[in-house]
Amino acid sequence: MKSIVHRGTREIGGTLIELQSGNTRILLDAGYLLFLNGKPIEEDLSKLGPAELLELGVLPRIAGLYGWDTPGVDAVVISHAHLDHYGLLKFVHPAIPVYLSTGTRTLIELSQTFKICEPYAINARMFAMYEPFLVGDFSVKPYLMDHSAFDSAAFEIQAEGKTMIYTPATLKFLLDDFLRRAKFFSGMRRNKKGYGKFSIDEQAARGVADV
Repeated sequence: MKSIVHRGTREIGGTLIELQSGNTRILLDAGYLLFLNGKPIEEDLSKLGPAELLELGVLPRIAGLYGWDTPGVDAVVISHAHLDHYGLLKFVHPAIPVYLSTGTRTLIELSQTFKICEPYAINARMFAMYEPFLVGDFSVKPYLMDHSAFDSAAFEIQAEGKTMIYTPATLKFLLDDFLRRAKFFSGMRRNKKGYGKFSIDEQAARGVADV
């Protein structure tokens, strides 16, 4: 399992992490920048065309992600409904599935209804908390997290015998809370089905990464 942090280690906002395993590519969040060149990003920049946004670095250069590319990403997984985690979805190719919770999808739709962001369609796939889903070589298990956006999720992601966790916030107590929940649920599975010891090979949180 290979991880590429396109954005989100040296700033708050604009989070976008790519995971690769075999022929599978998934993206964790697709966030719009809060800051550009050390200054709060200007609202009018969002009205620029894709070429200008790529040149400015508002859009990271990720092959196979955007609507003008041939799709090369298997899924985008959204942790919660803050623009700095989902604000680039309008540029994502419509054939690429976007996995998110029911609450997150509802908040995004409300933001469009009240013109907080412009309306656009996504290829939405709903997940349920604590129920793993498969994307190619990856198994992704969402965990309900305490965060300022309703129905936020952290993720336990497994591939190639390795486990990565991803949380939507930098606060250490939230990361510790995820670890307690993950170990608890893993322990239940281990007792019932004889699974091995729970271990974490990689971890990433908004604004920090240990990958």
